[in-house]
Amino acid sequence: MVKSMYAAVAGLRTHQAKMDVIGNNIANVNTYGFKKARATFRDQFYATMKGSSEANDVYGGGNPSQVGYGVALSSVDIDFGTGAGAPTGNGMDVMISGNGFFMVGGFAKSGYATISNNTDMLNISSLYYTRVGIFNIDGQGNFVDSCRNYVYGFMQDSPIVAAATADDPEIVEVLQVPWCYYTADGKPVTGADGKAVRVEWKADPGPPPNYELDANGFKVRDDGADPGSWDDTAGDYIAPMKLTNISIGADGVITGTNRDTEENITIGQIAVADVPNANALENISEGYYKAKKNTGVITAELPGKGSTGSLEPGKLEMSNVDLAQEFTDMITTQRGFQANGRIITVTDEMLAELVNLKR
Repeated sequence: MVKSMYAAVAGLRTHQAKMDVIGNNIANVNTYGFKKARATFRDQFYATMKGSSEANDVYGGGNPSQVGYGVALSSVDIDFGTGAGAPTGNGMDVMISGNGFFMVGGFAKSGYATISNNTDMLNISSLYYTRVGIFNIDGQGNFVDSCRNYVYGFMQDSPIVAAATADDPEIVEVLQVPWCYYTADGKPVTGADGKAVRVEWKADPGPPPNYELDANGFKVRDDGADPGSWDDTAGDYIAPMKLTNISIGADGVITGTNRDTEENITIGQIAVADVPNANALENISEGYYKAKKNTGVITAELPGKGSTGSLEPGKLEMSNVDLAQEFTDMITTQRGFQANGRIITVTDEMLAELVNLKR
């Protein structure tokens, strides 16, 4: 008799878990880039009271008799369907229309991320993946997201990466404003063409690997490279270019204008991760996903290439939560929970009646 009570308890637990999923969906109805989840159930194990039997010359075949022990949570699946775009008027905001994820994370020793396991590089699967394209430039010229993680893409001025975009798109690096030389009075060092002389690091591209701070807090060069007219003994320093009108194009190309020389500067191009099985990603909060087993081979693509979607600058992706569906699911879940609770009370009444048979 108490099997029904055990089944009902299992029903209460699973319906509560589904309500938790629904509650989280509704709570994030206005969260940019949020993807709704769906809880599914499956029946639990059975006690076989009578097995099946085949027909013979005397009797016909018999079917099994089984009693179930309730329900269990089968899965919590994420719906990665694209949400509607919300115009923000900010040229640094961008959304992906279709499949794919932005890649953000820490800084590799060389500045690169790749699918290889080179100890000097980040494995691309170790980065975070996100649908939230809220980006900005930090004080060191790094392209970062709202949680201060570096944004990865293809740098236009790196010959290694520039060649890799066509033939080996799995190699990406941190997007950065180019660094150039400044004199002690804050003026950029320019070449014969009137353009700012950029820093050419002897080491791998990336933030200055070796520097010291002068009395004014500026980074002064000490890696030994010779930029020509630049003199590291005259109080000169290096710093990111002072850019204005920074914006992101539909192709992911980031451009800006050098405030001092008025030249147009291409910073780089945002990469989009192509994840074959996005449902295998693990949600780690703050809009980030982490690659685990069963995602397939993740590759970095140019926006719109492979199976990735195109970019829509000046927009952010809204949550794909459907409130009408969530409230409908809430009603059915509530009734299911209520019905399972009623089974417990009825079973209790039956047990009480059994105990009261002898007074």
